[in-house]
Amino acid sequence: MSNGLFPAEVIGTRHVTPLMIRVTLGLDGYVSSGAADEYFKMFFPAEGQREPVLPEVVEGRWVYPEGVPEPVLRTYTVRRFTPGTGEMDVDTMDVDFVVHEGGVAAPWAMRARPGDRVGVSAAHGLHRPPREASWQLIVGDATALPAIGRIVEELPAGTSATVYAQVAGPAERQEFDTRGQADITWLYPGDIGLPEVVRRHDVRDAYVWAAGEAAAMRAIRKYLRHDLRLPADGFATLGYWRPAAEEWQRRFEQVAPDVRARVAVTRERGGDTEQCQDEFDAALEAAGL
Repeated sequence: MSNGLFPAEVIGTRHVTPLMIRVTLGLDGYVSSGAADEYFKMFFPAEGQREPVLPEVVEGRWVYPEGVPEPVLRTYTVRRFTPGTGEMDVDTMDVDFVVHEGGVAAPWAMRARPGDRVGVSAAHGLHRPPREASWQLIVGDATALPAIGRIVEELPAGTSATVYAQVAGPAERQEFDTRGQADITWLYPGDIGLPEVVRRHDVRDAYVWAAGEAAAMRAIRKYLRHDLRLPADGFATLGYWRPAAEEWQRRFEQVAPDVRARVAVTRERGGDTEQCQDEFDAALEAAGL
């Protein structure tokens, strides 16, 4: 589709580890953003549908046909994108799902079969290390493994990264091929937390990329931006999930108008993206979120 939304069909599935399922999708027209951590919206069929109804894009907004159930949306990482190599070959996209109870995406991935259909939006990413960074510190939990794997695999020759991946146990370790040098440490329950990992490294000449549970990522961002005062292009932090997400969302909706108002005031005063994020994080902390 020319509006940045793409129908996609399941080609195959397999377990990468006991708790990680890889779904391979076939699609046409998708163009990679080039960022190793690129993420997108996946459209899952609504109840009673075999495939999702994708919206039209009207003045930059997604508009669904009246009376049609809207699909369920979740954000996922492009683990690997492979353009088709011949006239009849389709482009393929690998998407990794962490197996867990509840939710929409994990149960869908566990029962996905060839021919099942979803929708995919255009992707964007934040992993853009500056040329002057002498090395990278990459940290994340299991939900960040798809991005971590791709970052490591796409390291250019002559570059190095120190990686910490927090997973459920030794069976969840993965192997990554790379032209660069990657020193990977696997963390298990009871080991050091990700914020403390970052604090134990001198990262003033590094590029830091961190992703995983939102509160841990907020703590890492606060340390890098406010304690170390790293420049905005020296790090990227992404909160992928929250425990008890529905309860968190319920509580957030109660304070959302005040939170958004604080961010709007910062923006009106000329605040940049990082300053607006500072205000958003401060508002959440003040609300106990």
